[in-house]
Amino acid sequence: MKKKGRFLAMLMAGMLFAGTVFAGVAVPAHADEEPEAEEAAVEEDEALLESLAGPTITNAFINGISDRRYTGSAIKLNTIVVQDPFSAGGSKKCLKEGTDYKVTYSNNTKAGTAKVTITGMGSIPGSVTKTFKITNSPSWERLAGASGTGALGTQEKITKKFTNSYYAVIVTNAIFDDAMAGAALAGALKAPILTTTPKSLSELTKNELVRLDVRKAYIIGDFSHVSANTESQIQGLGIDTVRCGDWDNDPVEVGYTTYNNSGDSPSDTLIIATPNSYKDALSISPYAYATKSPIVFLDPDYLCLYEEIGNLIAYAHFKKIILVGGTKVVPQDVEDTLKKNFQVTRLGGAGCYNTSRIIAEWEMGKLPNGTNSKSGSLYKYTNVTFQPSVKLGINNVGISRGDGWKDALAGAALCGMYKSVILLADGSNQANTAVVKKYKKNIAKAYVFGGTQAVPKKVYDAFVSASK
Repeated sequence: MKKKGRFLAMLMAGMLFAGTVFAGVAVPAHADEEPEAEEAAVEEDEALLESLAGPTITNAFINGISDRRYTGSAIKLNTIVVQDPFSAGGSKKCLKEGTDYKVTYSNNTKAGTAKVTITGMGSIPGSVTKTFKITNSPSWERLAGASGTGALGTQEKITKKFTNSYYAVIVTNAIFDDAMAGAALAGALKAPILTTTPKSLSELTKNELVRLDVRKAYIIGDFSHVSANTESQIQGLGIDTVRCGDWDNDPVEVGYTTYNNSGDSPSDTLIIATPNSYKDALSISPYAYATKSPIVFLDPDYLCLYEEIGNLIAYAHFKKIILVGGTKVVPQDVEDTLKKNFQVTRLGGAGCYNTSRIIAEWEMGKLPNGTNSKSGSLYKYTNVTFQPSVKLGINNVGISRGDGWKDALAGAALCGMYKSVILLADGSNQANTAVVKKYKKNIAKAYVFGGTQAVPKKVYDAFVSASK
């Protein structure tokens, strides 16, 4: 019976396009169906008619609207994402401000509730009004799942900050490499990152895929990372799947996929990190998301990786390289070799917490070119030769534990969407409260990823105190 309803919807749409008008004629497309089946079929018909009619702002997926700190000046958002859930082609999914829609504001100067209205342009009709708060003080939120749900529960809380998304990036929760490599791809698709257990689709992840109304999922890793059974379960939700990263070096293949999904604005920057620790890659991941800059992992013990990364650099025409971490994790000879042909910036300090701070300050455009070891002991392994192509901010900062990675995997996409930084901390190291304290006047909203086992209460309290 659903086929009959679909056929009638297509026929009626064709008539509308042809200018045919039928007056006073009722066509009971689903008259002989059960109420539940009729309702489902009608929803399918409506979705089909919407897709045939083309994009409208009313049915667009809109993300990236968040609170801002009072400044005394008119506040405008630079993080709005508008996706057309019906048009074909990855790069066409994201509508462009000034071409496809315009943004206007009201009540956006004083503290209180501001309004932002997104109005279609050209052939795109409709408008949507959203609200956000302008605050005089920061608000902190711990994003953690219910007791017993672990990192998957934290992921669910994080991804609920996305209202809808045409795409999703799916990675295993067994290793960190795929999720870090997936940050740039998720940024190219303007999508959340969702993790799952390798052998079957996690129930919490399944629920989020449905809530987000995902239509296409990019799965990173081979079948040992995300099994064929898991992929089949995703497809069973009516979601198309694309698998990437089934080579020996998954992140390099994901780099190709990222470049091929970047439309007319691919990044000119590649990020190189160590495969032996997630910490430096996590700290740079919001920038990877915001700029569509792939993260690859270079293990000096495997020389074949040099050739694979070199091939990616040539294919994507990268001009700039960011090395994250000190010379013990990304050797000096790698930097020296790359300098011969590329602009190379190294962001590294003594340990992952200092490196996290250095990365955050560079992302915010606070480290001038020439910042290096002579600039102070903090910058022991740093050499800044270029500035970020997209500046991130401290508003919507994410605090992640520095001794465990699972809680923060989805946080890379959240902070990337909001163009905000991630800072590392743990029970024995809260040094990065200094960054929050330094830029506290810019914070309206901040997040801590994980429960008290991941980020202890004393760490949470230390950051809250630093922001006051």
